Amino acid sequence: MIDPRSLGDCEHDDVERYRSMTPAERLELFVQLCELTDSIVRGRPDADRLRAPTPRSPESEALWDRLRRRENREPAGR
Repeated sequence: MIDPRSLGDCEHDDVERYRSMTPAERLELFVQLCELTDSIVRGRPDADRLRAPTPRSPESEALWDRLRRRENREPAGR
């Protein structure tokens, strides 16, 4: 698990670290970040509100619909 106290010690621009990771390593880091976030949110009185889905804007919904329609029109394997 990521130690949140060590986050202040890292560089803000560590793109190379992520570029050198395998997809499995990136996934593991993502899972660790999710677990850290959950451990922080879990104890908050507004945890349910924070975990609730954020409503999407009409622009976001329209873009999603366009992308889905385009994906459904294109043959698999392109």
